[in-house]
Amino acid sequence: MKSKRLGGDGTGHVLVFDKGDEVVEQLLAFAKQEQVTAASFSGIGAFSDEDLKRVFREGRNRAGRPLWVMPWSVTQNLTDEDMDSLIAALREIPPNPNLVPAPELREQPPSGAQ
Repeated sequence: MKSKRLGGDGTGHVLVFDKGDEVVEQLLAFAKQEQVTAASFSGIGAFSDEDLKRVFREGRNRAGRPLWVMPWSVTQNLTDEDMDSLIAALREIPPNPNLVPAPELREQPPSGAQ
């Protein structure tokens, strides 16, 4: 598995799995290494098991919009037992109280301004 951080703040990731990778094992190792937790306000703690299953099986959020960087094609065919185990294991990781601030709207400079 290869991973790459996205964005200036480094909070997003892209994961690329190689043929033959143990997906559940790799996801759990990645979650532990990057401290992905079951935080209640931000993170997977805010999602129900059914929401997470949709993320892992369909690559869609609660509103049904695609999650473009979610490697759901790798996890979509997990057995129900493996999916339940993955979700249970992710929920075992202690939460990280990293509250993400709301986005700030900034006034756009006038056209042609430097």
